[in-house]
Amino acid sequence: MTGATEAGFAALRRLRARGGADGQRCELCGEALEAAHGHLLEVPERQVRCCCRACRLLFEHPGAGAGRLRAIPGEVVPLAEPVAGDWWARLGLPVGVVFVVVDDAGQPSAAFPGAAGAAWAELEGASWRALGDAHPEVQHLLPEVQAFFLYHPGRGWPLAGPGEGWVVPIDTCYELVGALRQSWRGFDGGPAAQAVVARFRGRLAEAMTERTTVSGSRR
Repeated sequence: MTGATEAGFAALRRLRARGGADGQRCELCGEALEAAHGHLLEVPERQVRCCCRACRLLFEHPGAGAGRLRAIPGEVVPLAEPVAGDWWARLGLPVGVVFVVVDDAGQPSAAFPGAAGAAWAELEGASWRALGDAHPEVQHLLPEVQAFFLYHPGRGWPLAGPGEGWVVPIDTCYELVGALRQSWRGFDGGPAAQAVVARFRGRLAEAMTERTTVSGSRR
């Protein structure tokens, strides 16, 4: 990393410390933010940063910021077809609520939200590619900043019947992880965790119905 890049990230860290003192501010330039605003992903640390529209546009271009900061898209895309229950077993997913992210090399990793946050595990590539053949929407995930969210209501194993699949912004998945961590009780999360997941699925459906992004800003 060049000295100029190091200095730039040092400046970003200073702005982050300043932001929020007098209201929510862009973590790059310090501009005051509206309630509905954009986000960037700081890739190495998987940290979500709030940003203004101008700063977000800077990082929409591939390679901007050496790929360390990337604009998180707001769109929600439901799969055209339900996800068969046997995909959970084929992908090695032990729970019904999971999201999958791919890195720049195309390697998929699954995150399982729970009481301690999210547990991560790499997925087997051939099974992931087979899922992409069955559901082409997942073939075009933007690395790191989009996720494939999977939900199945079943409790037995193997899971029977179809589940749901959505392509969603990664920041909403991290919000879900935080909310589940706070609400989780017992082995399976309990009613409070189930209510969190239900509200999250409702947000996805609302985003499609009202043509908004999942963060609430109009497209």
